[in-house]
Amino acid sequence: GHVGRARGFDGTGSHVEVGAAPSLGNVFSGGGTLCVWIRVDGYGQSNYGRVADKAADEIGANGWALQVDGAGSPPERDLRFERGFSLLGGAWESPDGSVVLGETYFVAISYDDSSSANDPAIYLDGSPVLVEEIVGPTGEASDDTGQPLWIGNLSAGGLRGFDGMIDELRLANVVRSPAWISAQYLSMTDAFTSYGPEHELR
Repeated sequence: GHVGRARGFDGTGSHVEVGAAPSLGNVFSGGGTLCVWIRVDGYGQSNYGRVADKAADEIGANGWALQVDGAGSPPERDLRFERGFSLLGGAWESPDGSVVLGETYFVAISYDDSSSANDPAIYLDGSPVLVEEIVGPTGEASDDTGQPLWIGNLSAGGLRGFDGMIDELRLANVVRSPAWISAQYLSMTDAFTSYGPEHELR
């Protein structure tokens, strides 16, 4: 993995079941952040490999999902974030071509789902990218406390296996600032501090 050891996923049935602890419920209510390192070896099952998923179906109902999107012709090759709402769930994507097979990325999503007018921020390697709203949500954000969190697949029974490596996945129930996300990336790429020759003080 990028930081120590990582977990490999085979693009089919492999996954990690985290469970549905109360502390994992509604992390984006009022603002939350997801950070993770991924290496994308393929786009996964049905070209929608899930990085992390806390939803009841393939379109993020009753929860949320982060996935790579390799669907389409030519393939979109981007990140897709989905959040379930009471009337219609929302979906947002990074620019087409922003995810290249074989590459490693530090991904961060910060989002406040308290209003359907809000859009998430998507970061790649510490920098924000343009976000396209694919589906605008309507209603109120769904309560996801009962949904289990899975890493590397769809929590509602699989079928969206991730193909690659996942490392250092973290969730926080606060919106991290762009400076914080940039600092995290720099600190994990040995670029946060600089080094020079030793100086003797006299």
